Amino acid sequence: MEGGGTRPGLLEFPGVTSHVETPAEADVGSTVVVTIVTLGNSCLREGETRLLLVEHEAEVLTLDGGVWDISVFGVRKPGQKPIAVSRRIYVRD
Repeated sequence: MEGGGTRPGLLEFPGVTSHVETPAEADVGSTVVVTIVTLGNSCLREGETRLLLVEHEAEVLTLDGGVWDISVFGVRKPGQKPIAVSRRIYVRD
């Protein structure tokens, strides 16, 4: 990408949608590992492509109890339109 920076991850491709993985519950003050798989395609030869899956992890520190919605924002193809994939977790006080 010109000038450095990052590009949004591809989260939806025809027939495939990524998802967020987290534990269903956590305790206040704990660290939750959030996993997301981004998608990519690679041209093998004319008319033949393969879908590449790339796993990413992030850590979220739970500071408050209650229901949390963890969302990851990216794009869908065709058209590079914005999309978000989410997961709800319960954080115990």
